[in-house]
Amino acid sequence: MKTVTLVYGGVSPEHEISILSSRSFYQALCTLGYEVNLVGITKTGKWCLTEREELFSKDVVEEDGSPVQLLMDPVQPGLICNGKMIPLSFVIPILHGQGGEDGTIQGLLELAGVPYLGCDMESSVCNMNKVITKQLLESAGIKVTPWVFFTKEQLPSDQALDDSIKPLSYPLFIKPAHGGSSIGISKVKKPAELFDAICFALQ
Repeated sequence: MKTVTLVYGGVSPEHEISILSSRSFYQALCTLGYEVNLVGITKTGKWCLTEREELFSKDVVEEDGSPVQLLMDPVQPGLICNGKMIPLSFVIPILHGQGGEDGTIQGLLELAGVPYLGCDMESSVCNMNKVITKQLLESAGIKVTPWVFFTKEQLPSDQALDDSIKPLSYPLFIKPAHGGSSIGISKVKKPAELFDAICFALQ
C-alpha cells in the first residue's frame, strides 16, 4: 500500500482552517487507497503523531500528543516517535499561512530529502509575501493595481499617510503583507477608517 504523511495544524492564525482542509484530504487519500500517517503541529509549533479520531474530533492539535522528531537521513528520512522510526516517502503539507505556505516547511523537507506536494521553497516565499509578489510582477512588466506598503516602523503620521496614498483611490483594501486567506483584511471606504485598518492588519 502506498503511504503518505499528512502534516496539518501549524502556528498561524489559520490553524483551525488547516484541520478542516486536512479532513477532506484524508478522506480523499483513503478512498484512493493510500495509507495516511498524520502529523499535527500545535499552535506553539510542537510536532505530534496523531490519529484519525483526533483529526476528526478535535478543533486544534493538542499539546499533549506524542512528539515526533525529523530524522535527517538522505538514504531514508523519517520521523522518530517513542523510539520507533516512521519512514517519510511523501509529505502533503496542509498548512495555511505562516509556516506552511511561506516556504518554511518546503525548505525543511528539501533539506531532509523528502518529496512533497505543492510549490517549491522559492516559489512559496515569493508568492506568500504580497510585496515581493507585486515587485516581481512589476519588474516583469505585468500590470498590477496601484499599491503602497508600510512596515510597522515606517507607519507614517496621519498627514504623511494621506500624502502617501494619493496615487490610490477609495475604497481601499488593507492587507497584511505576509498572511493567508482573508485574516487581517479590511475594506476602507473613507480616510477616517484608514489608520485603524492598518493597525488591525499589523496585528
